[in-house]
Amino acid sequence: MVSTGPIPDDEAPLTSLPPGRAALAHAITKLAHARISLKRTQEPLAEIKHLRAKNSMSEAAALRVEIQRLHAAHLNEVMTWATRGAGGPRPAAPRETLEAERRLAEISAEAAQASATIACAETGYIGAAESVRKATAERDAAVFVATAEACSGVMEELRQTIAAALASEARIRGLVHVLRRTGDGNAANEAAAYRAAEVVETRLAAIRGMTVSKLEAAPGERLLERLRSDPRANLE
Repeated sequence: MVSTGPIPDDEAPLTSLPPGRAALAHAITKLAHARISLKRTQEPLAEIKHLRAKNSMSEAAALRVEIQRLHAAHLNEVMTWATRGAGGPRPAAPRETLEAERRLAEISAEAAQASATIACAETGYIGAAESVRKATAERDAAVFVATAEACSGVMEELRQTIAAALASEARIRGLVHVLRRTGDGNAANEAAAYRAAEVVETRLAAIRGMTVSKLEAAPGERLLERLRSDPRANLE
């Protein structure tokens, strides 16, 4: 997997880049920020779910067991009081029962609030994930646009090479012309001059008939990969 690396320096002079590369640099920065936002939405969501599962659920289960025990104990006290003629005040529910029921109600309210918070966080996560998807698509599109600028160096190298080759060919064709012209005006050396011209033309034709070298896809693949994180990458 290719890392986006650090977020490009916002103070870097993007005006020094050609338009395609400048747009790519902006797209890379936008994607990096979108990924940071996505990560930030994941962290509280995971923490809320963890705390809710670890604390509230276990405490609520323990409270329910304790409340059942306290109710059973109070019921036994009431039944004993009744079988003894119900003399005196009826046994009141222990204060521990009321406190446990109050705490259970608090947990239920906290659980409801946590559910609402989780729902809100999940909505934020979905939005952040969509932003990452769009930013990735924009970055990838910008990569393709920037490739035309990224191959400028190799294109210039090719232009100079072809220009030099054409200049060499012009000199060679000029030599052929001189040989033929010399042969036309010199009967004694006509045959030798024409043979030399034919030899040179044959060699030139062989050079012009050379086939194109096998395509090299690897440099282009490396360029596309590098441009995903470096708007200044070049075809090498």
